[in-house]
Amino acid sequence: WSRTGQLFIRPFASGTDRSIKATSEVHINNIQRITSENNMLLHKSVVTIISDNGPDWSTDCTANIYNLGRVWEEKRLDALIWVSYAPGHSRFNPIERMFSRLTDLLQGVIIDLDTSFKDTSQQLDMALIDLCKCWNNKSYCNYKIDCRPMFSVNANVFDGHEKLKNLLMNKSQIQIQENPNVQF
Repeated sequence: WSRTGQLFIRPFASGTDRSIKATSEVHINNIQRITSENNMLLHKSVVTIISDNGPDWSTDCTANIYNLGRVWEEKRLDALIWVSYAPGHSRFNPIERMFSRLTDLLQGVIIDLDTSFKDTSQQLDMALIDLCKCWNNKSYCNYKIDCRPMFSVNANVFDGHEKLKNLLMNKSQIQIQENPNVQF
């Protein structure tokens, strides 16, 4: 079986607006949209997600576990498998290999920030359109790349139930302080 598959990229830019940043909720929204738009889970009951284990995808973060648990529940999956490669083994990580290809596609590209926009977020949104033109419909391992910008005005449908999520995060932090060997 193939070690890769279709590549879905949802780039966004935070600029000076700190409310727009890479979070578990942003990633979950992207997963929800991608799977819905492409009818990916109609005949599948098991999903595997390989993450880079960065701060927004940390496998021991309670908020991430909670948000992915909601995906599992809402999509009625039999299993949701979430893994990441060990530090120092990035050569095996398909995410790292994918970024090598995307970087190659950007060689010689100049993105012109339009200064006629007063708002930085509008400038960044226009730059995202240019970026997506560089990547969309190109190929990666013989699969077409689906690249669509996430504009600064995109709303998150998946709100993450802030109150419960914060409660879980506070509980896990207390347990970690009491016993540093406990990880969620």
